[in-house]
Amino acid sequence: MRIRIAALVLAIAIAGTGLTSTGADAGADLGCPAFATPDDEVLVEQLAERMTGLMRTHLRPATVACARAVVLTVEFRGLPEHAATIAITTAIVETYVRNLDHGHGSSVGLFQQINSWGTFEERTDPVWATDAFLEEMVQLYPDDSWTSPPVGEVCQEVQRSGYPERYEPEAGDGRTIARALWRSTAAPER
Repeated sequence: MRIRIAALVLAIAIAGTGLTSTGADAGADLGCPAFATPDDEVLVEQLAERMTGLMRTHLRPATVACARAVVLTVEFRGLPEHAATIAITTAIVETYVRNLDHGHGSSVGLFQQINSWGTFEERTDPVWATDAFLEEMVQLYPDDSWTSPPVGEVCQEVQRSGYPERYEPEAGDGRTIARALWRSTAAPER
C-alpha cells in the first residue's frame, strides 16, 4: 500500500510539471505544489529557529514542499537519509530550495542544472531533477562511497560549482530539513 501511495505522489508531481513550463512568467518560482501539505506552515515555524545558515531567512512553506519532493525521491530510490541531506544542501546553495525557471545562463530548477542535464521540463520537474542529481552522485561515488566525504565536498563534486566553499556551511540546515521530512509521508516499502 505504501508503495502505491508513493508512486501516486510521484505520478502526480510528474504530471503536474507539464503545466509549469508553459504557464510561468520569466523569472518565476515554479514551486513544487504537488508536494505541498496543509502542515507546511507549522513545519516552517518549527524549523525556523533551528536554521543557522541561508535558510534562516529563506525557509517558507513552498521551500518545505520542494524539500519534501527531494526527500520522497531519495526514499523512493531506496537511498538513506544522508543522500537527502546532500541533495537538500545543494538545493539550499543553488536556489534556497526553490524550483526556478531561470538562473545563470541555462541553469534552471532546484539544482540549477544546465542544458546538458536534460530538457527545461525535466530540469524543472523536482522529481526528475532530484533523480538526475542522485544518479550523478552515485556514478561519481560508486559503492556508496558518497557517504564518507563531507557533505559539501559531495555537493561540489556533483555540481562542479565555481564556488565550492558555499556548500559545507549549509550542510547543517540541509540535515535538519532532511531529518524533519524523512519518512514523514508515505514512503515506498523495500
